[in-house]
Amino acid sequence: MAEKKQGTTEKMSKDIRLTLSFLALLARASIYRILLVLAAMVFVESALFFVYSQKADGYALGSNFYNQLLFPVFLAALGLIFFRLMWMEAVMSDAGMYTLQRLRISGSRIFFTEAFYNFFCLLMVFIVQIWLAIGMLSVHTKDTVSSQHLFLALYKIEFLHCLFPMAEVWKWLRNILLLLAFSMEAACGFGKRNYVLPVLTFLMTICWFISPIGREFSDFVCILLSVLGIVAGLRRAWLCRLFL
Repeated sequence: MAEKKQGTTEKMSKDIRLTLSFLALLARASIYRILLVLAAMVFVESALFFVYSQKADGYALGSNFYNQLLFPVFLAALGLIFFRLMWMEAVMSDAGMYTLQRLRISGSRIFFTEAFYNFFCLLMVFIVQIWLAIGMLSVHTKDTVSSQHLFLALYKIEFLHCLFPMAEVWKWLRNILLLLAFSMEAACGFGKRNYVLPVLTFLMTICWFISPIGREFSDFVCILLSVLGIVAGLRRAWLCRLFL
């Protein structure tokens, strides 16, 4: 009994080490480019803020600044990272298969590890954007942004509200499912017919990510399409279980 328990513990320890080795391989292949994209997003948005704040009057920048100027920059960064992760998976599947076989990790473990890494990378875009927006609000008011001012801004400015939906459960659910769908679709990579659903999901994000407060039809469409992306990813993981 003790020998069986020890064998199970050793196997789990080996699996963890192999998974961490694969995560390190993913990070070496993409993390610097992802950080470069995030740095470019911060630089461009900061430059826009500097120019626009010189012209803006009043206590805070208007919604148009966030909805019409920052949102396209956010989308560009999200799209670059998303499609970069898809391209990386395709390259690793073609050129790095020998390395993956040497690690002796199951296909399903490879898929879910990639999906976890992709989720982390895409989540960073949201986190950086939220903190950057809070910083802009704080700088423009010449003081640390008050909780009341932040609360009002997160409800008044649609882009900020859709990034951080406060008490709106449906938009939180939409954002989480969207990130999960992007993560799994990127883990599937570019292949025969694999690009249709990811491109459709991203186009949907461009058109309907910004939506008014409350339950909107666009939110339900986003949730539905995200669920389809997640199901497609899980199907890929189920197929991958057959391979090493």
